[in-house]
Amino acid sequence: MFGTNPIGIGLPTEPVIDFDFATSKRTWGEVRVAAALGTDVPKEAFLKKDGSFATKPDEAYSAVPFGGYKGSAICLLVEILTGALVGIAKDAVGDYRTTLRGAVVIAIDASVFTSGFGAAVSSLLEDVRKEARVPGERSEKKRKELVEKGEVEVDEGIWKEIEEIS
Repeated sequence: MFGTNPIGIGLPTEPVIDFDFATSKRTWGEVRVAAALGTDVPKEAFLKKDGSFATKPDEAYSAVPFGGYKGSAICLLVEILTGALVGIAKDAVGDYRTTLRGAVVIAIDASVFTSGFGAAVSSLLEDVRKEARVPGERSEKKRKELVEKGEVEVDEGIWKEIEEIS
């Protein structure tokens, strides 16, 4: 019933926190990769039209939300914000290249609420880093490595698809 319904959050901190994630267990990109490579889709991540779990890329009809019932609620709310709120009908499904997509941007000027936002976030991040990675740090490190290396490996079939839609 749902797509991946991604959420992106960016904070003007130093370094910048830029985090985006799907509200599904896995992304539709993984279905396309599995189709290109001739492999199965990740286990229990996609549903067929009849509601059973898909194993083959061509069976995948709907993405399974992450996080049980709480994840399903978040996925539903994002669906409402990016679908019904902006006038995209629930049944607007089809080829991902031609399907109507909705988006909502919520921008908050933290200075309206507090002058100490930056300092508070920096302090919190210092504490978090003592125990765990901050969202987006690993992918930013990987991005920098790839930029430095100057190349990214892309499956030939996927590259052809990119060329076709660009």
